[in-house]
Formats: sequence, structure tokens, C-alpha cells
Amino acid sequence: MDKILLKEITNLTFLENIESAKKVLDIYSNYLFEVINQGNSYLKSGNDADAIILNQMMFSKVLNIKNMIEGFTFETETKKIPPLIDPTLVATLIRNVYETVGAFNLLFIQPKKEDEKVILYNLWVVAGLSFRQEFEVGSDENQQKKNREKAEIIISLDKIRTTELYKSLSKAQKDKIENCILYRDFKITFTDKEVNKVGWKDLNSVIGITLVSHVNLYNLLSQSSHPTNVSVFQFRAMYSKITENWAQMTLGHIKFCSGLFSIFIADYIKAFPDTKSVFEKMSLLDQIIINFNNENYRGKAYKINDVSINSAVESGLIIFE
Repeated sequence: MDKILLKEITNLTFLENIESAKKVLDIYSNYLFEVINQGNSYLKSGNDADAIILNQMMFSKVLNIKNMIEGFTFETETKKIPPLIDPTLVATLIRNVYETVGAFNLLFIQPKKEDEKVILYNLWVVAGLSFRQEFEVGSDENQQKKNREKAEIIISLDKIRTTELYKSLSKAQKDKIENCILYRDFKITFTDKEVNKVGWKDLNSVIGITLVSHVNLYNLLSQSSHPTNVSVFQFRAMYSKITENWAQMTLGHIKFCSGLFSIFIADYIKAFPDTKSVFEKMSLLDQIIINFNNENYRGKAYKINDVSINSAVESGLIIFE
């Protein structure tokens, strides 16, 4: 196995510049693309097919984030803006990454029993299709689609309510599920026969993030995603020639993003162990970066394999310069 420079690892973990950020995003896009090319023979059920689509969506997101940090410019006949990045837009896309990682974890990692998985998955289906029922349709074709989706909602509700788990719940716990249906939500977990309602900002603890500085990650990303007063005064200051805060804010967001992609990869491998072979064919450097970021956010209990900076040092594969 090829040896690697310690400074390569530090560059890709601490992200000292935009070029390092692009390189670390390439690590994630390469892995996700290889999983896509592996096919779907590892699927366990029909519902698992949506996991493949979520993986493809994550592949799209990492490419779009990389494209966004290439920067933008603008010029007229007399003026030209040098290449800049808008960290607020980067944060908006990374918030979507956070939500996708959270949804995958809820649907494919949290359920410990088949009935839990059936309830979670069908709540997810009902939540999305119920919102679409509010749309006005202007053609017979779209009306037929709306009718089909209404029928699908009814089928999904029946799947939820006929599980042995649902039928065994107390009225108070059933009501929590019914409230999810009413308010078109799906974010719950189960503790034995107790239903736990979860908000987007609470997914940190569900996913397993223990890094103290990231406890309020969702709120932080949301402040940039929405036109809050905070986002306005940050935008006012970020393009100062003195500070160039836009670059530092962007790198901070990509560090969040790097952790989230690492978590998704680890969770995907846990849900579908056959994809671990793709991970273990990656270069030593790539495995170290993904493992490091996943463990940094969640601890060693979530590690994908035993590849780490320490194991590479012990094997004489790290060059100190």
C-alpha cells in the first residue's frame, strides 16, 4: 500500500484553503459514484430501493456543493467582480444534506424491528404525498396522478395501522403517530413501545453526533439559509477586503459538510454491509479521511473499519515531513 504524507491528511481534515475543500469533496463524490456503479443486488426489500436514490441524491449534492465553491464572478464593460463564494448559499445546500442524512438514519438505521421500519417508511410516504394533494391540477393526466397518489396514501395508512406494533401501542402512543399523519410528518423513533417525536434540529442526537460545537448545527445552518437579521449583518461584513470572512465561513461550512457525508457513508454501509467492499477498495488516504470525520463527530463506536491515522503510523505508512 502506498505511503502518504501526514500533511496530506491534515490538509484534508483541517481544510486550510478552498482547494483542500474541493479535494475532500472529491473523496466523497468518488465513493458515492462507485456505490452507484455497484448496482442494487444488495437490496433486502422493495422499500430499500429508495436508499439507492438517496445515495444518488447525495452524489448530486456533493457535486453541486463543489461547483458552488468554485465561486462566481460578474463583469460589465467597466466593472468586474473577482471570484467570490456566497457562504449563505453553501449553508442552504448543506442544511439539505443534514436533512437527507437525518432522514436516511431515521428510515434505515433507527428501526430495530420490521414493524418499526414499516411504520417509519409509510409515514414518510404519507407525509410527502399528503402535501402534494394540496396542489391544484390543470390537466386530466395530473388529476389521474393525484387520484393514484391519494389511493397510495390510503394503502400506506393501512400498512401502518395493521402492523402488530401499532395495534399493541397504548392510545397515547397511537395518537403520536396519528398526529404525524395529520401534520404530515414522519420524524419519530421507537423506544420499545414508546413513540418519540423528533424535530429536525434534534436529529443531531438521533444520528449520534456528540461533537459539542455541533449541537446546534441545524440552527446555525438555518440562520444562513433564511433571510434572518443575522444573515444580513453577516453578509454585510463577509466581503470586507480586510477580513475576507466569506472564505473562512465557506471552509467552516465545508467542514460541517465533510462530517455529514462521512456519517452518511458509515450509515449506508451499516444498512447495506455489501457496500463496505467499495469503501475498502478506496485509497488509504480516503479511508482515513472518511473514518476520521465520522469518528470525530460520533465517536469510535461508529467507525467503518480499523483504518485510522494511528493504525497507518503503526504500519509505517505515514511519512512525517
